[in-house]
Amino acid sequence: MWQYLAAYGAVLALLCLTLVVTPFARMPGPVIPALLAFYQSAVILAYFVTAILLFILYREMAQTDLLMLGSGYLFSGIVSYAHFLSFPGLIAPNGVIGGDDQTTPILWLVWHGAFPAAVCIAMYLRARGVRNANWLASLSMALVAVVVAAAGVILTATLWHDYLPGLLLTRNGIGWTLNEWSWVGLVLINLAALVVLGFNRGRHSTLTLWLFVGTVALSLEVMMAWYSSQYYSVAWYASRILGFVGSAVLAGIFIIENALLLRNSSRLARELRTALMEARAATQSKSHFFAAASHDLRQPFQAMRLFYGVLEQSAADKSQRTAIEHLGQAMSNAETLLNELLDIARIENRSLPISCQWTDLRPLIEEVARDLRPVAEHRGLTLRVRGPSIKLKTDRALMKRILQNLVSNAIRYTEKGGVLIATRRRGGENVIEVWDTGIGIAQQDMGKVFEEFYQVANPGRDRTQGTGLGLAIVRRLAVGLECEIKLVSRLGRGSVFTVILPREKKPKQGSSWRR
Repeated sequence: MWQYLAAYGAVLALLCLTLVVTPFARMPGPVIPALLAFYQSAVILAYFVTAILLFILYREMAQTDLLMLGSGYLFSGIVSYAHFLSFPGLIAPNGVIGGDDQTTPILWLVWHGAFPAAVCIAMYLRARGVRNANWLASLSMALVAVVVAAAGVILTATLWHDYLPGLLLTRNGIGWTLNEWSWVGLVLINLAALVVLGFNRGRHSTLTLWLFVGTVALSLEVMMAWYSSQYYSVAWYASRILGFVGSAVLAGIFIIENALLLRNSSRLARELRTALMEARAATQSKSHFFAAASHDLRQPFQAMRLFYGVLEQSAADKSQRTAIEHLGQAMSNAETLLNELLDIARIENRSLPISCQWTDLRPLIEEVARDLRPVAEHRGLTLRVRGPSIKLKTDRALMKRILQNLVSNAIRYTEKGGVLIATRRRGGENVIEVWDTGIGIAQQDMGKVFEEFYQVANPGRDRTQGTGLGLAIVRRLAVGLECEIKLVSRLGRGSVFTVILPREKKPKQGSSWRR
């Protein structure tokens, strides 16, 4: 709210200044070239600073209206600098870049006409919601276009001024001269910029608000300069004050906004670091607890197993035996879940030791297949092993755990056909692939299957279908053994889990456990 009050207050002050100066507009004032030099330098700096800040904002938001506004400010900065160099008596009697009496007025007219034109185009682009996917290419093209256009204007006003129609002719009693029509066109395009700014609210509200203030100042400068029509008059000096406000207001607001943003960002960064440290400490505390309490948490299940055996032997009738079987299944599910949670805690706490040795993977794979083949055959599936022998340094027990989880997962989600465990040498890499002809995984679910407790086709979380932690453990173990897991699947056709093995490199002991 305070920004609206400040902006409308600034507009009111500019209008009051214009009204106060108007009665004395054509009164000659003192010739102070240094004041003009200060004004021009400040305006040029403000234009370039605003252009840079708008380009930075465009890089973050990729909205073309910001690119157009930045280009308008950059073009105005270049042309205003040429106007500064061409002004007679400021640096040299006739300026330092050549030309004639028309050069400085032409540059001034182009400068004060191009900027409101850029504002109108930017507001049109904003209304259309135009965005650029490749911000760098668009920015590069815009910079080249601005430099080429500004160079063309400057060369035309200096080297080729003889080919231009006279702008400094006075009224001949028959009609308006080109000079007067140029002023009318300049006033109209500035008023058009004010109108489109007034109807464009919403996105970039702060930017639009203060851009409106700057355009009001620029429009008043144009009208005041038109009315005075002479150098170093009271209105001429007043128009320069208005021009300075028009160019500096947005740069100043941008600098203040960026300073506030930087302060807030620093505060948020400190808070984020504190929250991150607290979260890490909580995670480490949890992992330490699970790792240290692993033995104590398993003991109750061992006791329950003993009591379960006693109950099973003492069951008198069928209903009791059924109840005891359900109790045993529930205990098995709970114990499996507990063991897998404790394993994850040990992995994240880096307390699961890695013992690397030369291992032939073919016997290891055969061992996994032998253990799980009865489960596959019970479901009417085949379980085969194919491929060459591969030897590498790895932890045999952990690698077996990875393969067991992948193969048992494939068997669980395959209803007909079979599962294949294959070793391959592919493009200089050694890989193990687990193929199945199961239900497959939808494209949108492929990234979720390695998350904890996520199970395909088990929305009811039936624990008889597993705990949903097998692939989460596989992912963590693979990181520890410096392997990579890839998944390819087609819904209704099956899946392929690929374990890309490390290249003749021993996994780091202990410190390799990381997520």
